[in-house]
Amino acid sequence: TIEEAATEFLEGARKGSVRDRSGREYKPSTIRGYERALNLRILPELGSVRLTDLRRKHVQKLVDDMAADGKSGSTIRNTLDPLRAIYRRAMSRELVGVNPTSHLELPSAKSKRDRIASPAEAAKLLAALPQSDRALWATAFYAGLRRGELRALRVEDIDLGKSEIHV
Repeated sequence: TIEEAATEFLEGARKGSVRDRSGREYKPSTIRGYERALNLRILPELGSVRLTDLRRKHVQKLVDDMAADGKSGSTIRNTLDPLRAIYRRAMSRELVGVNPTSHLELPSAKSKRDRIASPAEAAKLLAALPQSDRALWATAFYAGLRRGELRALRVEDIDLGKSEIHV
């Protein structure tokens, strides 16, 4: 069943024996996101279906139902990511002959960001912070780094001479 395949997939991803398309181990945050998507939306609807019995129409109905419930295009795409990964793996191992997650009609993933702070606004926001927090937030503002990228940043990633940050 899809539930059994999901369990096996997640266990393998945690151990490092199941890898992403690039051959790299899945990051813990990705595994948590996959597990959340599976448990919240995929498995309640499709978990009892045999891996070989799932059809594109079943997945499309799930997509259509989520869209009708007001889920954003990016939420729908993120929800499907673990199912796509499970079927890519099943296809490569010839466990299934068709990937029901391909060629779906998906809503566009629109950004909800209304605007980005201008450099002048960013400077005012930074000035309001304690001195000890300014370097971190300035890096986030001006380099456009996300939280995970900031947390992963190491001293050797920064080249002050070239004014470069390697992410």
